[in-house]
Amino acid sequence: EFIDAHKKYSNKVIFGGGAWRWANFVPNITRNLKPSVYALQSCFEKEVKNVFVTLWGDDANESSMFCSWNIVQLYAEYNFRGDNWENEISQRFKTCTGGIWEDFLKLELPNLYNGYPSADPCKYLFYQDPLLGLFDKHVPEKSKEIYSDLAKEFFACAKRNSKYDYMFKNIAVLCQVLSIKASLGVDIKNAYDNKDNTKLSEIANIVLPQLITYTEQFSKSFAKQWITENKIFGYQTMDMRIGSVINRLKSTENR
Repeated sequence: EFIDAHKKYSNKVIFGGGAWRWANFVPNITRNLKPSVYALQSCFEKEVKNVFVTLWGDDANESSMFCSWNIVQLYAEYNFRGDNWENEISQRFKTCTGGIWEDFLKLELPNLYNGYPSADPCKYLFYQDPLLGLFDKHVPEKSKEIYSDLAKEFFACAKRNSKYDYMFKNIAVLCQVLSIKASLGVDIKNAYDNKDNTKLSEIANIVLPQLITYTEQFSKSFAKQWITENKIFGYQTMDMRIGSVINRLKSTENR
């Protein structure tokens, strides 16, 4: 419909799509893959010859440049094979990128609730103040188990994808952080409401020191990812963001 509308003005129609890696630590593949298939199929049927895909770095370029390789591969398949892409894309992805298609699809999992994409929980749960509880209502059930299991899975993915091991390890460490931090505000509030001083002492003396260690490790792994893929310019934004999370956790520990 939109292609037809543009062709009324000119037959030289260009389509620009997006490989959704912006505004988060991980990509939104589920939200991106099917719409991309529909768009490319329309371009294929309407004989739109000029098609490109963008990978924006909005909001400080938090995710890896390569985390949306699945979408880029999809565009390449339509360019070279038309709509006959599904049967061989996994093998061709390995040939073109050196990565494993199925493992790259997993990169969005830190943002999925019950298998469906939601409003970027791994981002707001990482940044939220543990003493303010702004997003505590949205903490998933069994968040500790969910993110602990994901951390193990991404460390395993790093071993299978040696070319991109730094990227998978960075997400693995993020999940280690979230295995504690996601429910930290809820845990503190419950212990405080129940006047459970033993639990509060455990959080202050055991849980928070471990979380601070994980977050400092994430700062280092993110810096490695950035320097591997980019020049140093712009990193100062993430240095300050992650640093503020660490300092706020230390303040919480002292409280």
